Amino acid sequence: MSRNMYRSYESHVRLYLRPHLATVRRDRLRVGHLDAMFEASVERNEQIAEYRASGDPRKIEAVKWQRPVGPTSLHRIKETLRAILRPAVDQGLRRRPGSATTGSSTTCSSLSPMAVHCTRPTSRTG
Repeated sequence: MSRNMYRSYESHVRLYLRPHLATVRRDRLRVGHLDAMFEASVERNEQIAEYRASGDPRKIEAVKWQRPVGPTSLHRIKETLRAILRPAVDQGLRRRPGSATTGSSTTCSSLSPMAVHCTRPTSRTG
């Protein structure tokens, strides 16, 4: 994995994935959790724009160094999440029903850019 890819994955995990998904067990992760995470990002974008337009120096200062998350960044965050979870999904698909599920109780706080090893996110959706 290149240094830039690692830095990108690490920032996505640190800034977006871990704060929203850290308390969710991987085997309990559902689309609703992801929808809430992305909705929170959109709401934060709206708050940043509102604070900047308010003219209130305190509000402007509160978002001084914060940037809105654009559509391209949201897509890249999805790709990072996909790359991190793909091995877990593949592993779950290879298990037989009723077999031991070691590691299934791991929470998403254990998300790590190193978990993706050298896999690159694909441009496929789904």
